[in-house]
Amino acid sequence: MGSLRTKITDLFLLLNKIKELKKRDKLPDFFGRLEISFSKGSLGFNPHLNLLVWGDYRPFETVSSELGLFFWRRQKNNDEKTIKSIVWYMLKYNNVGIENGEAIRKVLGMRRTIITSKNLTLKTINYIDEIIDIDFSFMGTFPIRSKEEIALRAKHKDVLKALRAELKTNISLVSF
Repeated sequence: MGSLRTKITDLFLLLNKIKELKKRDKLPDFFGRLEISFSKGSLGFNPHLNLLVWGDYRPFETVSSELGLFFWRRQKNNDEKTIKSIVWYMLKYNNVGIENGEAIRKVLGMRRTIITSKNLTLKTINYIDEIIDIDFSFMGTFPIRSKEEIALRAKHKDVLKALRAELKTNISLVSF
């Protein structure tokens, strides 16, 4: 729990520790993006760091636990479908609204929200060769939907399912 400012401060402590380890070449290749989502429910602001790690994730886990931060990991396959899903997730649009967006802008100040390992820079783009032929056009074809629209679509699906069941029952009652 805690305020948005407190949570962000904790995450920037984590980012600073990661930068220290990066300078000493103690980390594998990684890409990280600070994301701040907002839920109208009980959660409120949810700042968190999304990390893609190629190799041993344990240094990140260790630093997180030293700062008392929760570390959650999930191992993924190294294939095109997985790459697309991760890119989609990390680049998704998160509509927090004008007031919440202003609060986030204020608490972040001018601090960067992206961190990468030394090998993942624009100066050394060799790692791009592995994914250069992947068709990312999927990113332009899937609309990003609000929670309200998703709920409406689910309700609509349930109504249609009930209507189809009723139609099936009524058709079975008709004699030919």
